This record gives sequence, C-alpha cells and structure tokens, in this order.
Amino acid sequence: MIDSGTVKWFNDAKGIGFIISDIDGKQVFAEKWKVKTEPQTLFEFQKVKFNRVDGSLGLEAEDIEVTETQDLSFYDHEMISLKGERIHFSQYLGQVVLVVNTASKCGLTPQYESLEKLHQLYKDKGLAVIAFPTNNFAGQEPLANNEIESFCKVNYGVTFKVMEKINCVNKDSTQPGQQIEDTNNQVHSLYKLLAEKTGQTPQWNFHKYLINCVGSTVLSFDHMTDPLDLTVEIEKLLEDTL
Repeated sequence: MIDSGTVKWFNDAKGIGFIISDIDGKQVFAEKWKVKTEPQTLFEFQKVKFNRVDGSLGLEAEDIEVTETQDLSFYDHEMISLKGERIHFSQYLGQVVLVVNTASKCGLTPQYESLEKLHQLYKDKGLAVIAFPTNNFAGQEPLANNEIESFCKVNYGVTFKVMEKINCVNKDSTQPGQQIEDTNNQVHSLYKLLAEKTGQTPQWNFHKYLINCVGSTVLSFDHMTDPLDLTVEIEKLLEDTL
C-alpha cells in the first residue's frame, strides 16, 4: 500500500535505515537502492512517500520518493562552552532547544533562575537550554568568560550549557546610532539565522528563541517573557518530537 512518513534513522554507508509511518507509527525498513529520487540516499527527518510491503525483514519500503527535506542549517554551528567544551549543534538534532542571550548586570539577570528550573523540568524530556552571554546592551555583560561561569554557578546554580560571549546584534538598542565597540558588525551567524527565521532580533538581554526538534520552527519571545511562561509552547514542541 501507499504510505508516507519521516526518516527516523539512516546509515548512508550501509545504505539502510528506518522510516516512521504516518499511518500507524510503525517502523518501516528502508534501503538506499530503493530510493527513486536523487541523490539516492536518505537523511534523518526527511519526509517521504513509498510503497509499503511485507518483506523478509518485516515491513519494507519500496519506490521511496523524498517529498520534503528539512533546513538543518541551525545544526551546522559549532560553539565553545564556558567550560571549554567544543559543542557541535548536530548533537541537538531531535531535541527542542531554547536559546537565550544573557547578561550578569541586568535587571533581568534573575531569569537565570527560571532557566535553570526549566532545564531541570525538561532536560530528560528532550529540551536543551543554551545561554549566550552578550555585552550588546548598555554594557551589562562586562565579565570575562571565566568570570561568567563562576557568576552563574555561584549565584544561580546553573547546570545548563552556557557558551562563550558572542554578539547577537551590532547596534545597541539603547544607542541605536552607535555601533557596539569591537563588533565590526560581526553578529554571530547563529543569531543571523534566528533573526532570518523569525524576523525578530533581540532588543535587550534575555530574548528567547525556541526551536523545534528539526529546526524548522523557530518561535521568538521578548526579554520580558519569563522562561517559566514558555512551558505550554515547550510541551507542545516536545509532543511533536519523534
């Protein structure tokens, strides 16, 4: 019968993988040589249609056609955490991700506490909280990377990932006519991508971007939104995660 689904896993070297059926959620075995579209391979989270048959390996997919390929550019980024870890964002594929630009000398800095509570609530359910310290608004993140790590741990018990300082904008919203010192207009490529996907850039510290499990949906929330007010949106995206 004709079926459609989402590629759950595929090993290109071995030429085999599995598709999750849209009809009944069952796993359907897929082989590279049965892909009709070019290139003759599959990638995780692609949408496909196929002829589903009972074969020697159980449910098998034949005449596989790719109908939709996800934009996975969010997962191309690599960052350094405050602990010195090299973090490639491909590890977040399949998780819901909350991205927040943070600062230690802001009136909203106590949102670190809410972010940690979110992390504890959902870390085992598929949510990754990632903070990006920035000194882009009124100079409210003057600390060096090692000082930020200590500040977060001592004051808020932060255990989620905090990356090294970056630039999320190149103009301070408090002084829109003035370029931020030392930025050279170099907004980090991650924040360029998030701005392109949402049409919104951070206007202050603690702007939030919530990204679904394949990077195809990016929701934007301003700095006044407390992280704990995002639970409904987070749970909905987690429910949609394969």
